[in-house]
Amino acid sequence: MASKLEVQAIYDLVGDKIREIFNAQGTVIVIFDHETETQETPYCFLEERFPNESRPFSVVDKRIIDTAQPMEFGTNEEYVSLGGSKVVTGGKKHQSGMWVPLMIGKTVKGMVGISNLHKEHAYNDSDVRLLQTLANSMSVALENARLFDETDRLLKETQQRAEEQARTSKQLRKRSLYLAGAFVIALIMALTALFFSVQSNKNAVTAQDNAATAQVAKDNAINAQATAEAERLRAENEKRIATSRELAAAALSNLDVDPERSILLALRAVATTYDVDKTVQPQAEDALHRAVISSRALLTLSGGHTLSLVAAEYSPDGTRIATGGQDGIAKIWDAATGKELLTLQDTGPGNAVNGLAYSPDGTRVATANDDGTVKVWDTATGREVMTLTGHSNFVISVAFSPDGTRVAASSGDGTVIMWDAMTGKELFTVPVSDDGSGVVFSPDGKRFAVSSDDNVVAIRDVAAGNELVKLSRHTEVATAINFSPGRSVGRDFR
Repeated sequence: MASKLEVQAIYDLVGDKIREIFNAQGTVIVIFDHETETQETPYCFLEERFPNESRPFSVVDKRIIDTAQPMEFGTNEEYVSLGGSKVVTGGKKHQSGMWVPLMIGKTVKGMVGISNLHKEHAYNDSDVRLLQTLANSMSVALENARLFDETDRLLKETQQRAEEQARTSKQLRKRSLYLAGAFVIALIMALTALFFSVQSNKNAVTAQDNAATAQVAKDNAINAQATAEAERLRAENEKRIATSRELAAAALSNLDVDPERSILLALRAVATTYDVDKTVQPQAEDALHRAVISSRALLTLSGGHTLSLVAAEYSPDGTRIATGGQDGIAKIWDAATGKELLTLQDTGPGNAVNGLAYSPDGTRVATANDDGTVKVWDTATGREVMTLTGHSNFVISVAFSPDGTRVAASSGDGTVIMWDAMTGKELFTVPVSDDGSGVVFSPDGKRFAVSSDDNVVAIRDVAAGNELVKLSRHTEVATAINFSPGRSVGRDFR
């Protein structure tokens, strides 16, 4: 979706959301022009919205560009020491705040800043990480929008080149027709010569010579036509190869600047020949391989699982990631560094982990397992806290209630079970119309929704599991369900 948004709309959307999340009186999004050493502010809010302005790099801009690291201040004195003005519009002061860089590859394309005009030390390290995460998301959104435009331009160039090749092919076909005409004329001449040779009663040797001459003329015409067709095919093939190599060279030249663009160019280089004759130029294959290696992935978690991953879940504070796979292993990773922290479960490939859920306070993780159990783990030590039983088939989905007091799980046995999250006591079991495939709590914790394999989503009350409403407009299984913040699925039940 981000690739289709207006760029200014992305700035406005992210700026408003950042201001809302951090309750900041000041919010700014700055974009750098490194050639002119100037900055623009497509989003600037200081208790009111200010228009976009272009101005030279400030001291803060240069520090962010040089270090590519976040900067924060807890007092107005620290703000001034970093290069800021002591007093801002309306005679007020920045009491605390921070800036984080907007990164595209290794280049600092801009920064995002927030400030509090009323409170010193209003932000902590967790706020810095959250703002950096939001800035990274905006960088990806802006880059996707640019890549969408770039792909559209490349498509138009490719279409134009195809039209030029079509015109060349048309000219070659005309040449083939001319040569075919020469063949017809030569054949007529040969037949005429043969006719007159018979009529004039020339000797057999002369007749044979004339016939041989006619055959030579015919063969020459056929050879000329075949040569013309081969020449046309050769020209088209050479054109495709040249285009593929040009695109591959362009992909390699963009590796350090724009790896995503390199991937697009390399894919086009491969398709230029492969779509016609199923061949791939070595230069195109090498460019694609190197572009994929150079592409920017924010974080890669590797080495912890031996089979396919089935589930992954961020902790509520965003500092950790829990994963589960078909190998029966569940692990916890550092979300900033990708370092493996804990192994919660390792029961082998016969007991796959089908789902994960963090408790609201992040101190526990529940795993949904193929053996029909739900296991609850301590995220600090990796110790198993309890095992929740009751299902007779694999558990496909698990969820904590918003207050952390209940755990619900849906299973292939066609039931949903609700447990007390503190004691592990089963509270109630409710059947679903077919095998359960997903379960989720409403934000107020009063209801929960269950999807089943018969394309139905049912909303039930948490107190006793009574069905409140049934949603049945899907034509296939609903593989994912969720409540909107503050409102219910289907209609309002508040």
